[in-house]
Amino acid sequence: MSILRAMYTGVTGINAEGEALGTVGDNISNINTVGFKEQRTIFQDMLGHSITAGSATAMPGSGVMVGKIEQLFTQGSLSTTGVSTDVALNGDGFFVVKGTVDGVGGNFYTRAGTFNIDKNGFLVNTNALKVQGYQASANGTILSAQIGDLKVPTAALPPATTTSMTITANLDSNAVVPVAAWDPQNPATTSNFSTSMQVFDSLGNAHSVNIYFRKTAANTYDYHALVDGGQLTGVEVNGAPEGAERLHGPLLPGMANLHSHAFQRGMAGLTEVRASAHDDFWSWRELMYQFMARLTPEQAHAIAVQLYIEMLMHGYTAVAEFHYVHHPAEMLARHLDAARETGIAVTLLPALYRWSGFGSQPLKEEQRRFASDSKTILDLVAGMRKHVSADVRTGVAPHSLRAVDPQSLKELVAAVDERSPVHIHAAEQTREVEECTLAFGKRPVEWLLDNCPVDGRWCVVHATHLVASEVTGLAASGAVAGLCPSTEANLGDGIFPLLNYRGASGRYGIGGDSHVSRDPAEELRLLEYVQRLVGRRRNLTISSTSPAVGTTLWLEAAAGGAQALGREMGALAEGRRADFVVLDGEHPDVANRRGDAIANAFIFSGSSGLVRDVMVAGRWVVQERHHALEERAAARYARAVQQLLA
Repeated sequence: MSILRAMYTGVTGINAEGEALGTVGDNISNINTVGFKEQRTIFQDMLGHSITAGSATAMPGSGVMVGKIEQLFTQGSLSTTGVSTDVALNGDGFFVVKGTVDGVGGNFYTRAGTFNIDKNGFLVNTNALKVQGYQASANGTILSAQIGDLKVPTAALPPATTTSMTITANLDSNAVVPVAAWDPQNPATTSNFSTSMQVFDSLGNAHSVNIYFRKTAANTYDYHALVDGGQLTGVEVNGAPEGAERLHGPLLPGMANLHSHAFQRGMAGLTEVRASAHDDFWSWRELMYQFMARLTPEQAHAIAVQLYIEMLMHGYTAVAEFHYVHHPAEMLARHLDAARETGIAVTLLPALYRWSGFGSQPLKEEQRRFASDSKTILDLVAGMRKHVSADVRTGVAPHSLRAVDPQSLKELVAAVDERSPVHIHAAEQTREVEECTLAFGKRPVEWLLDNCPVDGRWCVVHATHLVASEVTGLAASGAVAGLCPSTEANLGDGIFPLLNYRGASGRYGIGGDSHVSRDPAEELRLLEYVQRLVGRRRNLTISSTSPAVGTTLWLEAAAGGAQALGREMGALAEGRRADFVVLDGEHPDVANRRGDAIANAFIFSGSSGLVRDVMVAGRWVVQERHHALEERAAARYARAVQQLLA
């Protein structure tokens, strides 16, 4: 081979390989592009031709060139986004979209199923091209010969009650007949097998039907179906129907604990030694990081079970779990398991935690277990969807303005169901307020009100440091202020302006947060007392319907907590959940009390053990001050904390 021919062949190879590298680069840059199809470069021989150089003529018969760039239409992997309008094709085919691209109108074909609904209700892709599909008649019949723009009705669909269900099951013929008689209060121990199905009531609310199979003889089973979400069907004053169950004391509606970091229960009492010359929330947080770093899923579960039992025994019947320890991935499911085992209703709030501070500062090493983005949170919510029932709800929790950037916050809120609760920490610390003002030019609550659709599904946790305009703005939004008096006092956060906020008709609820207290009566007592210290007056939290502080605090906090958790609870009224707290009618601080004196005694007498029985959705979970898992849970909790402190 002559030098000229070799040079020519080499140049063709370089040119061809350059084009191939361009194809590889295009593949890599689009690796996360929805619907993108990989391409490959097809090479072909270059035909020889004459080249004259000086007096010499050569006929290179070799060389290479790019024949074509071929697109591969193999099936890609499917992923869950948590957005209901995102769809995917599994197998052959294309989505048909219609519109104008670069001045050319008509139908186009794509595999990318990232769709959303535009302001007119049409299903469109990211280029505003309208998705095409079969049309339907007014009665819902699909018109197979008519293809056009897909339009999604924005009005709520009327609910449809579940009328029947079918179960096909194989039951073990070798199972042993249970010794104890069937007991609906203890179904798991008086049956052999169980399964569950989701049904819907006339309002569209989801409920779990638990079906328990009990062997009665050889090859013979009975089944029993229990529906969760027990609700009050009526309230009768001074009623005494024959055969009714008699309670052993005054009745209060169950309380919602609207803010919980369950694992921090294991730290209660461990941080009361000065850690620095200026000991405050920020120095406490460093101790929390150290405790959390060693936490395993098994230990988190043991702590949560103990915590939820303690909550129930003090009168909480539901909890919002603000969950940000995301790694390993099973941590959220462990809290769901704990709630189910103990019988407390739970609203799971996976928290978006992207940054360590304002200005999108990268997470610190000790915060790596919190790392998440909007997709992570939406995937967690989607994964929990199959567990949703009257006792299990989901929402989202953008952690705080220092831990999420504005764009991520807005994307997350826009992507979740419009009925899902949205909880966020805000204005807990003066340093946080100062840093937010420097970063955004506005205070935290001020920024949220100006930039986010804050409404009744939002819970702004703490909101301790507010100016007058934020107080009235937050109240007017319809959001709930999530107050955690014992934690805020323990950390030296500050005092919420409750009187001004209530004066603006603001709604509030209470949470345990770090769980230095698990008692709603103690939280409410502290909430009132700090207001008295500030104002140097007594009996401040009263309402137009009651001059009694205890009654007002309990009913207002119960209503606000119910709203924050997205639950029909918090009142003894028809249609509300049968979540009851029964006080001990024989206790000297309760006996012979009537009306407002009951809640006043419960909150302000200072006595412990006033809660006798607790019912959640029509099921007794605490009876005679005892929970069925109490002793076993306490032993597991003690071992877990011992391991963490070893």
